[in-house]
Order: sequence, then structure tokens, then C-alpha cells
Amino acid sequence: MRIPPQFAPLMLLLLLALASGDRGYAQAVFINELHYDNVSTDVQEGIEIAGPAGTNLADYDLVFYNGTSPGAAVVDFTFNLSGTLPDFGAGFGVKWFPISGIQNGGNDGVALFRKTNPQVIQFLSYEGVTTASPGVAAGMTSTDIGVSE
Repeated sequence: MRIPPQFAPLMLLLLLALASGDRGYAQAVFINELHYDNVSTDVQEGIEIAGPAGTNLADYDLVFYNGTSPGAAVVDFTFNLSGTLPDFGAGFGVKWFPISGIQNGGNDGVALFRKTNPQVIQFLSYEGVTTASPGVAAGMTSTDIGVSE
């Protein structure tokens, strides 16, 4: 797993909060980190997934949306997750997935989708809000992460 040094204190706080806080919230699998753009050539793009240790991530997909038309974002590609979440303490862990080709423009997004009992767990966007037209998040409006790279 790759955690940039500047994020290590935040990760520690997240794990401590999960260990001592409301277990109901902490049981979910979620997108914990997203890197989609660099100033010049894109490198080390990817997404970090967090959740309960031992979670089989083969049951989850990341569906990327191109939000060039924010009111009707279209599916760009689907990335199948794999492996299990390790235990970093208190029964929780994270796993980093390097993913090249993540859209860099405004209003692009990603949906974390669970295949068993199909459900969109999160639909996040960056550099603006978008609404999915086709795909697993069809008709859903994203939650903008509020930062841009």
C-alpha cells in the first residue's frame, strides 16, 4: 500500500476514529483516496478503497464517468476490483489500485458499485457535480469532492 507521507497523519486519524466511533458507519466499504491528475504527464493515478478487514473486493467495481456533458455523464470504463482488505488494526484496512486513464476534466466522476445485492455505494465527482446518464449510477447526481488536482 502506498500512503504519501503528507497523508499518514490523516490515515491514522481515520483508523482511530473508526476504531473508537460508531461501528455502524465504519462497516461500509468506501473510496478513501482518489488521484486523477498531475500538472503535466499523469502518473500514479488510482483509487484507494477502505473498509472492514477481510472484505472480498471482487464483489465491487469502479465505474468511471466522463462528465463533459454534466447533465448526462457517460460511462468511460469499468475497473474490476480484486483481493481482500488487509487488517491495519481495529479490523479495518485499505487497498490502493493503480488505474491509468482516469478522466482529468471537470465534472468527471466514479461510482463504487457492489455487484451482490447491486447497489451504488458512492458516486463521487471532481471539479463539479455531474448526473449519470447510462450505467450503474444512471439518474444519480454525484457528490463533488470539493477539490481539484
